Amino acid sequence: MGGVAQLFTGRGLRRRYATLLRPLEGVMPGLLHPVRRVEVNGLDLHLDERTESVNAESLTDGNYEADEIRFMERFVRPGDTFLDLGANVGFVSCQAARWVGDKGQVFAFEPDRLNFRLLRRNLRTNRSGVVEAVRAAVSESNGTITLHRSLVNCGDHRIYGVEAGKRVEEQVRTIQLDDYLESRASRVDFVKMDVQGAESLVVRGMQRILAENRDHITLLVEWWPHGLERAGSSPAELAELFSRHGLNFWTLDGEPATDLCDPERLADPSFYTNVIVRLARPE
Repeated sequence: MGGVAQLFTGRGLRRRYATLLRPLEGVMPGLLHPVRRVEVNGLDLHLDERTESVNAESLTDGNYEADEIRFMERFVRPGDTFLDLGANVGFVSCQAARWVGDKGQVFAFEPDRLNFRLLRRNLRTNRSGVVEAVRAAVSESNGTITLHRSLVNCGDHRIYGVEAGKRVEEQVRTIQLDDYLESRASRVDFVKMDVQGAESLVVRGMQRILAENRDHITLLVEWWPHGLERAGSSPAELAELFSRHGLNFWTLDGEPATDLCDPERLADPSFYTNVIVRLARPE
């Protein structure tokens, strides 16, 4: 099987014949996307071994988002409600299920059908029963949107088109958090947000949540100015959407994040960082 998979899944072939291969992904995803099983942090994870994002090497050597994981583990409490926005294959969601325990809740949102397939598989394997997996992109309203799926990086699907020939388009469902969680969660305690530039759309659709939970909510947000601009927003808009609720910005080491709209950084498309958003300084 491995030889056949290699024949069909070479990067050049996938880019050149994306339209022809797409129907096969629906009926034979295991053939075109062979899965590798790894153990990390006590979790049994299934990964798409063709990806350049969440891969076995970065996970097993402990380098994949290590600072972010340590921060989340320190701040997420038993009984919390945790939102994983851009859940990918569930690396964070499976751990969050352990952090919140049997009395907590985890909502994992992932729009890509192949990532979602592995997300559900990983949740079952790790008996993460407190996690509700939702195949949808989180946005400012309920509806549909075009997802531009990367052919080589399962963590880099975007809502805007780039790199002609390296992506395929797919219509996916969108949900608004304020609406979706109104009858499902009485409070929200922690939000991990990694949505490739669509952060402002997400935050526009969770203004009620921020207003009602501002005293205790913590958000860990990927801050990527270039992605925000390409998605039709800006760092200034995203900062204002949080600031209107009195929320402040901190680095992972607890220092105030005061240069999020620095012109030099905005001009560098490769610049990104992770920002803690909350009312009080993280201690």
